[in-house]
Amino acid sequence: MTRTPFVHRSTRALGAGALLVALAFTGACRGWSEVEYATPFPERMPIVETLSIQVVRDGTHITMTNTTATSIPESRMWLNKWFSRPVARLDVGETVTFNLHDFRDEFSEPFRGGGFWATTAGDAVVTAHIEIDGRLHGLVVVSKRGG
Repeated sequence: MTRTPFVHRSTRALGAGALLVALAFTGACRGWSEVEYATPFPERMPIVETLSIQVVRDGTHITMTNTTATSIPESRMWLNKWFSRPVARLDVGETVTFNLHDFRDEFSEPFRGGGFWATTAGDAVVTAHIEIDGRLHGLVVVSKRGG
């Protein structure tokens, strides 16, 4: 009767574990799911004005406050003329916060917001627009140190 050495069994188990880890990383490479609101930026849509709504980045989130005199209806918000997400009604004086990961491009890829677990630095928020009734309105992007 031939016995397999203990080292051989350990090596085999280690190899199987490494294979499982490799498969897990391969499946998780994409790291995001498809969203129904993924769409390309409307290049031909006119930008009509800049609204008095400030967009402030704080780490992996942005906060916006409606300081206009009117409520903003349900709409779509755009970052850097590439990533978007639907936005619920925003009343006068209301402040809302969004996770940057929820902003997606036309292929459902998320905005690279960075953060503690990120393998690369996050992208800067350079421009912000809100799409209302077939027209784009600029928003005021406020830069913060370290954001």
